[in-house]
Order: sequence, then structure tokens, then C-alpha cells
Amino acid sequence: MRPKIWLFLLVVLLARPASADQMATLHVTCPVPEALVAIDHVLVGKTPLSVFIPAGHHEIRVSKDDNYVPFEQTITAAPGTTITIQATLTRTAASLYKDGVAAFRAGNYAESEALLTHASLAHGKRPHEIAFYLGLIAQHSGHHANAEKQMVAFLAVQPGSASGQYHLGVLRQAAGQDALAATAYKNALIALAPVASGIIGSAGPPTHDNIARQQQEARQPGNYADRIQLAYLLELKGSVHQARDLYRDVFERLCAANKVDLTGPRSVQVDVPVAEDMKSLPAFPANAVYVTAGSSAQVQSAWQAYSRLNPEMAGKAVVSAPTNNWVALVARPFDQQDQVTTNKACKALSSALSTDVLYLLVTPDGRAWYYLWRRGTLVDQYCSNPGRMGEVGYQTLRAWGGNPAVLSTICRGTPLSSKGPGYVTITDLNAVVYFYYPEMRMTRPAAWRTASTLMKVLARLIGLPGVPLQFAASAQQPGWRQF
Repeated sequence: MRPKIWLFLLVVLLARPASADQMATLHVTCPVPEALVAIDHVLVGKTPLSVFIPAGHHEIRVSKDDNYVPFEQTITAAPGTTITIQATLTRTAASLYKDGVAAFRAGNYAESEALLTHASLAHGKRPHEIAFYLGLIAQHSGHHANAEKQMVAFLAVQPGSASGQYHLGVLRQAAGQDALAATAYKNALIALAPVASGIIGSAGPPTHDNIARQQQEARQPGNYADRIQLAYLLELKGSVHQARDLYRDVFERLCAANKVDLTGPRSVQVDVPVAEDMKSLPAFPANAVYVTAGSSAQVQSAWQAYSRLNPEMAGKAVVSAPTNNWVALVARPFDQQDQVTTNKACKALSSALSTDVLYLLVTPDGRAWYYLWRRGTLVDQYCSNPGRMGEVGYQTLRAWGGNPAVLSTICRGTPLSSKGPGYVTITDLNAVVYFYYPEMRMTRPAAWRTASTLMKVLARLIGLPGVPLQFAASAQQPGWRQF
């Protein structure tokens, strides 16, 4: 049907209840060409538009697409009058942001700043990346104070942006704030390569001999891990300038080697090769197996039987006395083997003892994990940071999401809230697994954002006898028996 005939029929439909002397004329114009006009929720055409409407109250809506905020107005039309509406459609924050970034990429900084500033004041949801680009533009213009303000605002929402932390470090270094700059570069490095947090954690004390050894190792080309450790030791020693420059150098080299775009707010993550003697460093704060069994002797006997048949799991181990019906088992192979190999052992142990086995660990990239085996069957697993869609498949995300209903069956600890019942509830587990606790009215409480603190809270709910460190630390625990 041709548009004019369609419009004529719709006008007739609108006008049908009223006689000719009860009609009014409506003119609608808009600077945006061919904007859609709806009268009383009925689409009647595109601008510019002239149409007869019945006298009375009407709701007028003019829209274009997702790039514009719709214009809405209620009118009262008297018989025989003419009403003219000049609709103004304002751009959405998202569309202004998109054009602002395109202008920035093209090197049109003045245009980009105008668009992004407009986006920061526009209606609708405003992308928090606006502050990042405004910070880069201010930095390019030499307005360092404003640039730092914008970058801090951006990092308050997205602290895990490696490029954001890096540019904040550059700004603070330019301002002579060396300690703050060193911290920003270190945060950028950890965001870019999460394994850096584990590397830093294994650096040891800042003694003269330790620093001298790290300096020797750091001279090897491409030896990023030892450079990271050296930077941290220098920071502990108080050599802030050297630590700052070394953190920045390692970060920039990693970015160059992996072609990381530092003008983008969303960072990619890269791998840092580590020496063989560093591969077990992630075992803090937890790398232990917990077994629901009647006695430590049963667990020890079952583990010895398994390790005799599987040489990769042979090595010294310790068991704890039963607490809350849990016996902790920590073995040196746990600090040396990958999760697949260790989980194979957990499955065998759970099957042999016909009981629950819980495996807790923190991996080099700073993620907390648990695996729950029940009579040889994996019934629940969890990862504190599984990744985003596209990085990890949907089924994997679902599998690693954790199930509080299953987890609740093994909880014998103390609840998080003193206001609730005296036992652990699903709400308590949601607080840890899904980072949400209604009573606190917040998501991802600051105290639980790291893998180590998350694991400690989880251990409290389950009622474990204490989350140990690696094997060496566990062997010194009072009441634990080494074999």
C-alpha cells in the first residue's frame, strides 16, 4: 500500500469518532530528517508531517533510532485550531561516545573532547569509558591535573584497566608523586598479567643477597618474572625511583611484545613466562584437600595407597586432626601439579573413602577455585573469575559458577550475619559465590574482592579447621601429622 493512502486511512481512523467541526490540525517538524511521529501510541508518519486530529488531549512522540532520545509532549487540541510542534531530538550518551572515540582515533582531539563532554552530560546511560578518553585528551593537551582527575574517576569504576592504571602512573610520575606512580604501574602490570601478583608474592625478603640475586637474574633477556620480583624488592627496600622505573619498563615491554593498545580502556591479559621453580608459587592462601572422614588415619591410608600407584602424586604430606568432621590433607605434589592431575587424585580419594572431598586452591592468576567431589562424582565447582563471554564458553561459565544449594550441604561453620539464624544459609553462600549480600546492600564488598580473602570467608562458612598455606607452612601447623 502506498504511503499516502496508508496515511489517509489512518487519519480517517483517528478522525472517525469526531465530526468535521471537532477537528484540529497538527504540524510536526524536526531538525532530524524523517523522524517517526506517533499520536496516542499510533504511528502516523514521518517528519515533516501535517495531519488532522480530533479535538482533545493527545500524546505526541517523535523518535528516530537508538542514537536519539525520543521527544514526547502532551497537547490539548481545540476544534478548528492549528498546533505546531518543533520536536528536538537529543543525542544519546552512547552515540556521542561512539563518535567521540572515532574522532579521537582520527586525531581530531578538539572535536573528540566536545563530543565526549556532551556525552558526559547527555541523558541515558553514560559509558564510564568517557572519563578515560577525556583523561587522554587532557594529558595530550598538557592539562595533567584534569587528566588525573578524569583517570581516577574512570578507575573508580573499572580498576582492572591496565591502560588506565598505566596512564595514571604516567601522570603521577610527571607530578613527582613517585610512590603513587610506582603503585599505579604495579597495578597496571597485575591487571595486564594477573600472574604478576603471584610472582610478587614469591619474591621473598628485601635482603642484600636476595636483591643481588634478582638483579643477576633480571639481566637475562625477556626474563620478566625476575624483573617483577626485583621491582617489588626494591620497593620494599625503599628504592622507589628504581622500582617505579622497573615496573613501568616491564609493563611497556610486555605491551610492545603483545601489541597491546594503551589508548583503549579495556585491557587484554597476557602471559608472563615463569621459571620452573616458580610454577608452584600460587599455592597461597589455599591449596589443600579436605575430606569428610571419621579419622585422620583413614585419609592417610587412602592417600598413601593412591600415591603408590601414581608416582606424580608421590611426596611428603600432612593430615590434620578431625574438626567439624573435616580432615585436611596437604601434600607437596599439590604445589607442583596442575588442577587436572590433582582433581584426578581427589576423585580417586572420594571414591575410595565413599565420602565428600573438597579441593581448595588459588591459582597464579589470582583466582579462587573449589571442586567438590561426592563419592567419586564432581557435584560442584567454582571459579571466582571465570572470564567473559567470548573468552570462555557459555557452558564452561555455567559449570564454573558454583551452586550454593550444593555447597550448603557441607557447611558446618558460622554464618556471616549475626541477625540471621545460627546456621549458614543460602544467603551467606550467595554473598561469597555471587558477591552479593542483601543485608549490606552492596555488590562485591571490598573486603572480598581478592581470591585470598574470598577463600578465608568461604572456609569460615564451611567450618574448615583453617585454610593452610603451601605444604611447608602446613607441616608446621600444631596438631597436624606429617607422613
